[in-house]
Amino acid sequence: MAPSPSSPLIAIPCGLYREAGKGRFATPEAYVRALAAVGATPVLIPASGPTLAALGARGLLLAGGGDVDPRHFGQEPGCRTEQVDLERDALELACAREALESGIPVLGICRGMQVLNVAAGGTLFQDIYAEAGAWVKHRQETTVPLPTHAITLEPGTVLAEVFGSAPVAQVNSFHHQAVRDVAPGFQVSARAKDGIVEGLERPGRSFTVGVQYHPERVFPEDAPARRLFERFVAATR
Repeated sequence: MAPSPSSPLIAIPCGLYREAGKGRFATPEAYVRALAAVGATPVLIPASGPTLAALGARGLLLAGGGDVDPRHFGQEPGCRTEQVDLERDALELACAREALESGIPVLGICRGMQVLNVAAGGTLFQDIYAEAGAWVKHRQETTVPLPTHAITLEPGTVLAEVFGSAPVAQVNSFHHQAVRDVAPGFQVSARAKDGIVEGLERPGRSFTVGVQYHPERVFPEDAPARRLFERFVAATR
């Protein structure tokens, strides 16, 4: 039975995880739990899975994970490139482009924001410390999802509304790739103090938002994180 409009189906493309010689398609449970908590029906898509249209998806969530292969944005992989999953790259880029073309709402988180930017024609820094002069600690080492650094929000954006009136917010980070050239049609909605892009949006279209931090890891205790997921799911109804 198809989900009702009150419980829209949200597609989450999966990565392939290998352990003890066996592989499994999976995504961290925090994304699934956050979507379910705000009334959506999350569905995981493995490599070579159905298109969003065939699935009947009302929204697309691009989750965090390993590095995007730099060849997708015209670069050779550098010595700091790690955890590349070619099947996941192909799946997520195809899903992102389908969503952008059809107007399906999209939320990209960490790697997901990077995939969204590349799918729309942007590029990435392969390593922000080697290439972008980053000095903020973007790669949190603890497993506890505590705020790592501040971001400055662009007024009038979805992220600014999600966080409220304060122009600066604290977020958690786990990344070393980041947006370099912003894709056409997108705008930066947040930056870290060292200039690294922490938020992207495509204004004037359906909900299309990317964040470099991890709201799913602090959901539901963090009010802005919950509001972000609520806004995303509301856009799919």
